[in-house]
Amino acid sequence: MKWHHTSIEDFLKIFETDESNRLEGLYDIYYDISTAVFNYRTARGWTQKELAEKLGVTQPMVVKYESGDYNFSLEALYNLCQKLDLDLSIDIGNRRNGTWNLGESVLSVTDNTDAA
Repeated sequence: MKWHHTSIEDFLKIFETDESNRLEGLYDIYYDISTAVFNYRTARGWTQKELAEKLGVTQPMVVKYESGDYNFSLEALYNLCQKLDLDLSIDIGNRRNGTWNLGESVLSVTDNTDAA
């Protein structure tokens, strides 16, 4: 068996692909959504169970929402925002150097209710 010697720099370049950039952007979106759900709930002093009841889901599902472990469809995200009276805005960025640059704020969730 012949071994091929590769430097750590060369090895890491394998992971610096368009796919890894795409996944990084996707994970940023998951983080933005989960943070918005968590902030909404905690601003109201609600438990995960209380939020689950308002959304018509289980408490373990709220855990998935808040951990970023749930891959929302656009329809599911829209429905969540409707139930919580939140505005949903999705911005598509500019195409640069052959790749889509989605920018820092791909997803925006705006609270339309008083944090009472």
